[in-house]
Amino acid sequence: MVQEIDPLNDPPWPAFVDGHPGASVFHTRGWLEAVYRTYGHEPAAITTGARSELTNAFIFCRLHSWLTGRRIVSFPSSDHCEPLADSNDEVLTLLTALKELAASDRCHYVEVRPTSASPGIAANWSTSRGYYFHRLDLLPGSAAVFRSFHKDCTQRRIRHAEREGIAVTEGRDPETLRTFYALVLETRRRHGLPPQPMAWFSKIAASLGQAATIRCARKDGQPIAAILTLRHRKALYYKYGASVARFHKCGAMPYLFWHAI
Repeated sequence: MVQEIDPLNDPPWPAFVDGHPGASVFHTRGWLEAVYRTYGHEPAAITTGARSELTNAFIFCRLHSWLTGRRIVSFPSSDHCEPLADSNDEVLTLLTALKELAASDRCHYVEVRPTSASPGIAANWSTSRGYYFHRLDLLPGSAAVFRSFHKDCTQRRIRHAEREGIAVTEGRDPETLRTFYALVLETRRRHGLPPQPMAWFSKIAASLGQAATIRCARKDGQPIAAILTLRHRKALYYKYGASVARFHKCGAMPYLFWHAI
């Protein structure tokens, strides 16, 4: 039997996410809490397991706006959000239940964001958008990873940043957040896009704690680029980046990624 649970308050959720091989930072309670506290998007999950001992789950959020109507999304503000199940049959059961739930709530559509299409998703769902998912294996070690980079586009720019004396600091304190947000405002303005609210980044830092890190590159003391990364178990996720255009030639962004690596 499929039942709905509350991942923000049900005690087994953190241990379930920590132990499931398909889980990402976008399943963690810290991430779900940051989205909820900033935008009011309340997370829910369906599962065929017992509430006291979860074995599978599909996380989602009910959204309702005048522009897009009622819909179910898995999960807002997240790059991807895998169904956490150990078999294709479990995935099919959860997806079928999700579609039935959407019908009963009179939703216009359901959107799921897996990193790959399982047979159940491929057979019963249509693709609305596709994205590239980049993964870098760090097991070979830093020297081997650096040698694998493109000599002109990446290696040379990292070395150039070193020669330019680019300094990198990291943190999540209020001052670092303000510095990062100033760069976000400049970058979003340059691209003609509205910025995310400052509260969003503050909630990420507060809810995820040490799993969230801002790395800032400075040239002669001036902030010129920054990235925000998230961590879950042994994976590091690049989530946001911002920079000052006139300093792009310094190679600060590749240098920040190299520091993160």
